[in-house]
Amino acid sequence: IVAHKSMLKGGAFRLNLHPVECFDSNPYKFDKPLPPPKKTEEKKHINVPFKPSSPSKKTGGMKAGTFDSYPTYSAEPYGTKKTKSAMMNKEVQIFHPSPGPKSTPVKSIISLNVNK
Repeated sequence: IVAHKSMLKGGAFRLNLHPVECFDSNPYKFDKPLPPPKKTEEKKHINVPFKPSSPSKKTGGMKAGTFDSYPTYSAEPYGTKKTKSAMMNKEVQIFHPSPGPKSTPVKSIISLNVNK
C-alpha cells in the first residue's frame, strides 16, 4: 500500500461542478463590532414667544391692488350675446381659398444620367 500511495501524484480529481452559492447569504453582515451608540444631548426648550419678522398685512388700502378689502357685488356686469340663426349663415357665402400653383413632374437624376 505504501508503494501504491507513493506512485500517486495527488489527491482525487474533483470537478467544480457542484452547486455553490454565488453570493454570501447575508450581504449586510459586518464582521467588526459596532461602536457604542452616541448619546444625544437633550434639546433645550426656549421659552421666548414667537415674534413674526414683519407685521401682518391689512385688508384693503392698496395692499392687494384694490382700495376696498373686497370688490363690491354687481348683479350682471356682462351682456348676453345674440345668437345667429342657421338661415343667416346659409345666405353668407363660405370662403374657399384659391388653389396654389401645381408642381410639374420631374425626371429622376438616374434616368437623366441614363439618357445622356
